[in-house]
Amino acid sequence: EESREEISQIFNVNPESVIFTSGATESNNLALKGLVYKAIENNSKRTKIFCSSIEHKCVLETCDFCKSLGFEHKLIPVDKSGCVDVEWLKDNIDENTLFVSVMTVNNETGTRSNIEEINKICKKFNVFFHSDMAQALHGEKFDLTKLQIDAISISGHKIYGPKGVGALIL
Repeated sequence: EESREEISQIFNVNPESVIFTSGATESNNLALKGLVYKAIENNSKRTKIFCSSIEHKCVLETCDFCKSLGFEHKLIPVDKSGCVDVEWLKDNIDENTLFVSVMTVNNETGTRSNIEEINKICKKFNVFFHSDMAQALHGEKFDLTKLQIDAISISGHKIYGPKGVGALIL
């Protein structure tokens, strides 16, 4: 509970918003599959899911799995420098979109996504926005209350913590 409290203060969220997992992979799966299963349970018409074409393998594979459940998986293209094509997202997101998942900092290129702009687009359509922040916690602070991102995934070993520890923060 002490760790939950410390993490909640770092991201400016309620301690109850911090769900401990075994790492960012489990957090990503929990968030995205949880949304899909809840949409199925609620007979939601929101069947489009988006992630960037350069997401971590665990997000890409989770979205591919969701296709087997009847969801339409669309890859958001990136430009030549690895930045998410925000204009493409604006043109393709709509009221049938369930979620968008875009990592904050790419684990291979180090490119930072414009999560603030992506989140604004998602909010316009009441679409859930998730970001894998496992690679983003080196020097930049994220106030989730101000950003209003719905969920993030983090991993302990990326910030000098132990392997096998992570969190989903809602």
